[in-house]
Amino acid sequence: TLVNDDLGDDTLPTVVGTGIADFAINHESYLTFSSLVDAKTGKYTTGYYRSGSTAQSAVATSASAKSQIAIAHYFNADYMVIYDGSNLTISQIGSDINTFNARSSMIATLPNVGDIDSLDFGPNGRFVVATSKTNHLVYDLELSKYADISTSEAGSTLSWLDEYYLASVKSEKLSIYEFDGQNKHEITAGMPGQAVVVSTNNSYIYTFAHSGTQVIFTKSRLTI
Repeated sequence: TLVNDDLGDDTLPTVVGTGIADFAINHESYLTFSSLVDAKTGKYTTGYYRSGSTAQSAVATSASAKSQIAIAHYFNADYMVIYDGSNLTISQIGSDINTFNARSSMIATLPNVGDIDSLDFGPNGRFVVATSKTNHLVYDLELSKYADISTSEAGSTLSWLDEYYLASVKSEKLSIYEFDGQNKHEITAGMPGQAVVVSTNNSYIYTFAHSGTQVIFTKSRLTI
């Protein structure tokens, strides 16, 4: 059983749902969840609970155990993306916190995207990022288009340097890209899975790399 308990409020805790497999806090007002399989239907449910609402919203059901949901805020609106085991569906959430069925219409559907391992939004909420073993799909809410970045090119992990630039490590080399995967620049040595940070003045990039058998902390000047 998943319960929402506002520690700053004297009201009783709210039961968000039962049979919950996993959950996450999305944005400041949303708790998203995925359920265990329903023994009767053989389906999994994805949904969310919005702070202040009277009940959870069960968004979608799917036969896939890999169903996922993510929510973000961008330019005075809330958006969600759902993966049902095959397709990505992106929608804008309506303003009435207790009337899920009145939410705004679907924005985009990306069919047959393959076996997605992770699903999220970028740091400013503008970009949807779905990652599989073979590619990274990046959908731009503002331009209504998506880019397909191959993991054979970028490696298995993308991280955000800021709101518009991505970083990846492939074959011990750290590269940065624009949000659509274009304008690749190989910067320095790097290590997969390690943090990549840009200085506050956007002049230097910091990360970890191998030097022989040792792990070193590196600082590189950005000149692009």
